[in-house]
Amino acid sequence: SEPYVIDRLLSLLDELLGMSQLRLDGARVILVGGSMGGSGVWDIAARAPSRFAAAVVCAGEGPKRTPLRLAISRLRSMPMWVFHAQNDVQSPVALTDKVIVRFREAGYDNETLRYTRLIEGPPPRVYPHVKGHAIWLVAFAERSPVWSWLLAQRSRAEPDATAAVDGAVIAA
Repeated sequence: SEPYVIDRLLSLLDELLGMSQLRLDGARVILVGGSMGGSGVWDIAARAPSRFAAAVVCAGEGPKRTPLRLAISRLRSMPMWVFHAQNDVQSPVALTDKVIVRFREAGYDNETLRYTRLIEGPPPRVYPHVKGHAIWLVAFAERSPVWSWLLAQRSRAEPDATAAVDGAVIAA
């Protein structure tokens, strides 16, 4: 979630949305990430919340580059669903728990910020010793309620003004 990587991602998104032959709906762009990518979702969403209809974070411990208080203030209009397993040996669920507590203290309810915390999650198929880390296998299982939730999401935020990342004010 380095700032220059986020810039490139947002530029790529603009390019894809501008390609009329793709027929993409810019009001339905959803951020999804697992593990370190999940932490990146927190940062990207906080950087440009109006660009996305919703976000799903799987085993992401919270924003790495964005101060938590800024993420809390910037994500008010973006529905998020966070998944983590208690038995995750790679990313401690306690870190996600702390982030969720801070969001709840700031008034985020279960509609704005859903948190599915399982006692036991599966290991990644290619790393069976990393117990509990592949919560995305549960989140995106064939009959998971996340699918209907995602299909119901549409962007409703006002365009972003500016955001602070690592102390620098940037235009989104």
